[in-house]
Amino acid sequence: MNANDLVRFVLRLKIMVFYLTYNQCFINKGNLFYNKIVDLCQLLQQLFYPPNMINEIIETDKYIMKIHDRNRLLEYIVKEGVKLGVKDLLEGKKRLMELRPGVKFFVLAEGVEFFTISREAREMSATREYSDNTVAIAFYTTNISVLLMGEMYNKISKPVVPTKIFNDRDAAKEWLREQMRKTKK
Repeated sequence: MNANDLVRFVLRLKIMVFYLTYNQCFINKGNLFYNKIVDLCQLLQQLFYPPNMINEIIETDKYIMKIHDRNRLLEYIVKEGVKLGVKDLLEGKKRLMELRPGVKFFVLAEGVEFFTISREAREMSATREYSDNTVAIAFYTTNISVLLMGEMYNKISKPVVPTKIFNDRDAAKEWLREQMRKTKK
């Protein structure tokens, strides 16, 4: 935890204590009482990790990665017209591993506009070694050529992690949520 995180933590804690005191709440055996029992851990999680909170953003000239710590979601947005190679994928993974070592992500990849990826990068991205920090990948695009390339990638490269291609962002997110539920069991 760096200094900025500590300051945010203390401020949120002060806000929570003020809220609880103001609403005459009290804590007993780990539960918060105020008209109904609320799990204190859930309250803290909602306070410190709001559902859509982006904790970190990594941006290059070729892609944007948005890290959501609360649900281990990684949004990977490929920029228009770029060509991704092995070097780009390895650099992105390196930066991600430096920021979140040991974390396995559910990836919502997005390439709405046309882009290309080298054959070597496609082959590498399907391997166990490259995907060791990935649980599942939902790839979303509205571009029919990218959609067809994604379907061919799945059939030819056979990625080691569950990977599915979508032309609807909500369907992609729902499939990822389903994968998250499966891993919690």
